[in-house]
Amino acid sequence: MDDWYERVKEKASERTIDEVGHRYGMLTVLAPAPSLGQGARWLCKCDCGNTVIAMGNRLRSGSKKSCGCIRDKSIVAVGQRFGKLTALRELPNHRVECKCDCGKITTVSKFHLLRGNTRSCGCLRKDRAYRDLTGQRFGRLVVVRVLESPPTSSKSKQWICRCDCGNETIASSPSLVSGGTRSCGCLASEAFRAKRIDETGKRYGKLTVIGQAVSEGGHARWICRCDCGNTMVARADQLRSGRCKSCGCQRGRKKVADG
Repeated sequence: MDDWYERVKEKASERTIDEVGHRYGMLTVLAPAPSLGQGARWLCKCDCGNTVIAMGNRLRSGSKKSCGCIRDKSIVAVGQRFGKLTALRELPNHRVECKCDCGKITTVSKFHLLRGNTRSCGCLRKDRAYRDLTGQRFGRLVVVRVLESPPTSSKSKQWICRCDCGNETIASSPSLVSGGTRSCGCLASEAFRAKRIDETGKRYGKLTVIGQAVSEGGHARWICRCDCGNTMVARADQLRSGRCKSCGCQRGRKKVADG
């Protein structure tokens, strides 16, 4: 029995991930701690100087990032620097007044400040959105120039872009930088045409598809010849579903037979 227990214990230790030296949030793992049958636990040192024992899975999942001091009002943020922000004074309701490197005074959550979620007054995000994009390529678009009088009240800069297909289009800085806009719309059209099933030569009931018709309302339409000799235009989804099987001659013959 003792041998079996030792073998199980040895295998469990082999599966344990060595976290010594790893850093999670404000915690640095120093050494293993007794597991107490609850899984791997680790002795960690927090940036505030305290030590704490944490479960390995909580460290890796991000649910444990400090000894708890992040939520402690006693931590002094005044005088410390966080990204482009310098903490000036603490305010009620866990708020901190900060001065940004751009010169703006702003108030932020102390919790987000200590965690590093807030690093500027917002100018970092604006710098990315408002930088000069002239001449840069985004997908099929090349930015030509900034739009001086945009048609919308958007705070983001609008740019006139030339697409590889020859068309020009207007796109905002965030949509270009994030990859949301990569063409004048021709990419989406090509993708739609690529997914469209070629129905030419196929037979549905008494109808044989002989060619493509002009699409309408986003639906692919096809020219069909009926066995009776008539031609008609039918939607692809109605052909495939069986709702359209003839030019209407079947329906007419049925009425005559019933009469």
